[in-house]
Amino acid sequence: GYSPRKMNARDLLFVAHGARAVLRWLYRSRISDAQAGEFNLVGWDGRITDRAAAFGELSRFLNEHADDFLNHVADRSGVLILDSRDCEAMAEAEGYRGRYNNALPNLYNALLHIGIRAEVCNLRQIREGILDGAKALFIPFRPYVDPWMEKVLRRFVENGGALIAESPFALKGSCGIHYEVTPGGMTDLFGAQVYDLGKLPGSDCGGIPAFDFRAEMEVAAGTVEARFADGAPAVVSHAYGKGRTVLYASQLSMAYQIERPFYPNDVPVLSWEQAGPFRRELAKQLEKSGILPKWRISGAGGEARKYIQVVPRRLPDGRGLWFVLNMDDVPREFSLRFDGAEKMRPLGVSAGDETAEFRGGAFNFKLGEWGWAVLAAANGK
Repeated sequence: GYSPRKMNARDLLFVAHGARAVLRWLYRSRISDAQAGEFNLVGWDGRITDRAAAFGELSRFLNEHADDFLNHVADRSGVLILDSRDCEAMAEAEGYRGRYNNALPNLYNALLHIGIRAEVCNLRQIREGILDGAKALFIPFRPYVDPWMEKVLRRFVENGGALIAESPFALKGSCGIHYEVTPGGMTDLFGAQVYDLGKLPGSDCGGIPAFDFRAEMEVAAGTVEARFADGAPAVVSHAYGKGRTVLYASQLSMAYQIERPFYPNDVPVLSWEQAGPFRRELAKQLEKSGILPKWRISGAGGEARKYIQVVPRRLPDGRGLWFVLNMDDVPREFSLRFDGAEKMRPLGVSAGDETAEFRGGAFNFKLGEWGWAVLAAANGK
């Protein structure tokens, strides 16, 4: 169910991502169906509910610091993920809707779990130049790449960017016609050619959990970083211009499913430990491109880490504004380390018995279920 604390945590997470207004959509209750209750702010006879009282406290906090919450912007990591969901027509035709839809959130979560908050972009933004300010672009599922996009990706790598793609990648143009040589127009960019695509015989790609596909690669100028059990290339990297590329022979992001999905699928659910090789692989490839984690969490096990949300933001004068949330039914205690933490002060916490204290070079949090804290640098910092 939706407890008052859960609803408040959800709304603060919206604010953390840039929402400038929060509207609770049911002031009075519905009078029919299964949601007659549960979300309304006043009871059936008009009395104030606990949800309304809790939302009032959150509203007071947001209004008290409105200048900050109405003006903060993303503290960009320089890491982008290309969203595959704009291939809707192809996904529908092929029956691969789950591949197009699920790889993105899985990869996004895996990056969060290593302290990187990526931004999601689409083809329109690629055309408009969003790569100009980026350091790395992940492409978790994109069988369709047109020639114009190949040119943009090539220029991005030449200028120092890291391009990290999973197979199947650039097999066809958006018209659905297969390239004879793949990745289409980019074999020199990746230092390898994919000449066939079949089913993954096992469950890993060079020791990293993987799912469904296996690309057969012939390596030219690229470097084989990992192999399948039979010796075939599984991970190939290549230095090109000022940047580098990485091509995986299977679907890694799809395999990073560490929670049972709301809509059942055929991807196995991994434990935090089983999914660890993918997190380590992401951290390794980003470090090679000079990108380090923005934050590190300690004192919390894998089960807790899945539900801790950290959202670094930036105020117009350059000061940091950090949102830290425990999106779970279980209270958590943990520490958070990040550059400049000593300059931050708690702006507020979700309840009086919860704490956010700086000591030992880190912020130490004690948050109840669905608890949160907001940190801000003092003026002049």
